[in-house]
Amino acid sequence: MNIEALYRDAAVLLHVTDLEGRMLSANNAWLDELGYTEPEIIGIALSDLVGESYRDALDGSLQILNRGGRHQRLSLAVSTKHGDVIELDASASTAKNDDGTPCIIWWFNDVTERNRREREKTEQVKELRELNDRLKMERDYLRDETQPIRELDEVIGHSPALLQTIERIKAVATTDASVLITGESGVGKELVARLIHSQSERAAAPLVTVNCASIPHDLFESEFFGHVKGAFTGAVRDRVGRFELADGGSLFLDEVGEIPQELQGKLLRSLQQKSFERVGGEKTHRVDVRIIAATNRDLETAIENGRFREDLFFRLGVFPIEVPPLRKRKEDVPLLAAHFLATACAELHRPRYTLSDEQMRMLQDYDWPGNIRELKSVIERAVILSTTEFRLDVALPEQALQQIPALDAAEHAGILPLRFIKEAEMRQMERNNLVAALEHADWRVAGPGGTAELLGLNPSTLNSRIRKLGIKRPRPDSLYTRVGGIESVRQLADELLPALHADPQLGRFWRHRGADSIRREKELLIYFLCERAGGPYLYTGRGMAEVHEGMGVTASDWRLFVYHLERILEKYPLEHGERAELLTSMDRLRSDIVEIHT
Repeated sequence: MNIEALYRDAAVLLHVTDLEGRMLSANNAWLDELGYTEPEIIGIALSDLVGESYRDALDGSLQILNRGGRHQRLSLAVSTKHGDVIELDASASTAKNDDGTPCIIWWFNDVTERNRREREKTEQVKELRELNDRLKMERDYLRDETQPIRELDEVIGHSPALLQTIERIKAVATTDASVLITGESGVGKELVARLIHSQSERAAAPLVTVNCASIPHDLFESEFFGHVKGAFTGAVRDRVGRFELADGGSLFLDEVGEIPQELQGKLLRSLQQKSFERVGGEKTHRVDVRIIAATNRDLETAIENGRFREDLFFRLGVFPIEVPPLRKRKEDVPLLAAHFLATACAELHRPRYTLSDEQMRMLQDYDWPGNIRELKSVIERAVILSTTEFRLDVALPEQALQQIPALDAAEHAGILPLRFIKEAEMRQMERNNLVAALEHADWRVAGPGGTAELLGLNPSTLNSRIRKLGIKRPRPDSLYTRVGGIESVRQLADELLPALHADPQLGRFWRHRGADSIRREKELLIYFLCERAGGPYLYTGRGMAEVHEGMGVTASDWRLFVYHLERILEKYPLEHGERAELLTSMDRLRSDIVEIHT
């Protein structure tokens, strides 16, 4: 058999092109596979037969072969005459025709089926990985939802209103009755749901939470009941719904009044029949789920207005529990505040602050429209804004100050520091807090024990904030550094203020002031002395002229103040020039503080 016959009858797909890729001939296997006759393909460019995404690779191989390359390998996808696409592993080598003209011989292996199997395998692996990730997410969700829950005897508070709520929790917890928890936002309805579940026979199974107010309306049904792959655009795999996750346990429907009307009927039917179908699926799934619902809405009014189904309301509210607002359990405020304060100090890496009796009274005098959630936020905000002493005054909302009852002159003097603060002062307080953390970490930003770790910030975020606030480490030759930094300044203030209070003449300015006011003044004095000595802290109070206006500070008072300051400075290992420098800095205040009496 001659070479021509071997070429024609070879089992492998063969064809020959010129150096520009135009078809010169093809063997029978190639013609049969692609459905062409030889006359139909003569002169056609190979690039017209391959897919568009492969043409750059084809052109590159042709250029290499034209520049003297002897052999090329590449992958191609070729269209048949009938429109099908065949995937090919291609090899090409230069040769010469019988007449001596250069040409390219191409031979192909059909890898369409092989590639299809590999893609299916890759897709299956991808789906398995995604399913595994999904299962891990569901496992982690269930694990989070079943973390140890507070026992009834650990609930914070002892007010009659709270004790009555606890008794109702005890009464219903051991049953399977549906519970409807009502109450204002922030009163702790979710905690009540968790307590009911933890005291029930279902405690070992999950408590699954659905926040009905946060789910987009078009995803409600999928969120509740799950969906099957292909049920809608984006449903690339089966998804387990919250009902199925809660099988054997409890399902907590928070903000149940937000469920769309069109879904309320399906929810009622599932509750009654204890079964459901996934979106896009036909299989009925049976579940054993206890329903605990909560709302801050008046559902009876919603029923009258046609926004909530009456039959669903009665199905959910077999046993109603109303959680009292904080203003009706004022006896619990000090206990809650102390708990939140201890927790915030630990989480925010702050000193263990305590609440004074005056601060406790302020907390109890406020009505707390945001309830426990607002109390917790106020305490956390106060911890953030506090440095040397606990500053409740800067965290209480303005209406809280307005609700404090009228006091006699002596008591009122003790709450003078409670006022709103301007934005600039807030920024100064933020700056001083950051400086305190930097000094605590010896000005290290990153790494274990660094400022970023102490404040729970990303180091790059912290560096940006330091630059924005213009914070710089004090110079070694600054008076602040030479006197010993913040600790020496604090020690100076600790000695100076008691001396001023005890002075027979100067003591009149503090005689009727409360403990919080005096502590606030001490903190401001520390900042003021630090700033005057060239330290990194900024004084955060009002202007000295504004603070002392109308107080009747005389020139004699000023001389006594300087006398006490000099006596205390003599105890410190300072050079004479350093003491003089600090006294000169303080003397610049005289014109702002002393009133001229004629």
